[in-house]
Amino acid sequence: MLKKSVAMANMANTAKSELIPLNRLTTSEKIEGLESIETLGLVFGVGHQFFGFTKDNARNALVRAVANLRANATTKNADAVVSIKITSTSSGFFHGPQTVTIVGTAVKTS
Repeated sequence: MLKKSVAMANMANTAKSELIPLNRLTTSEKIEGLESIETLGLVFGVGHQFFGFTKDNARNALVRAVANLRANATTKNADAVVSIKITSTSSGFFHGPQTVTIVGTAVKTS
């Protein structure tokens, strides 16, 4: 059981290190110093937080959405994500769930 847990933790660490670096995510149409050579399509990330709207819960939802976006872009073999748009919604019902959605364009760079 312990070996399986260690193996799963190692896989998670490896997967995180292979994700697109945070400095290659931008709301701009390009990243300074890099040239987009191929557009791979839209990618998205969604993060939910179910226990009311607070700064910490909003941050947690954003962190989950960014991680999800990076993973989706990585599956497309992207080097960067440009033209990112971020939206956040809350139901407002009893400080309902917070949802953050991020959409961007996955690109290959040179």
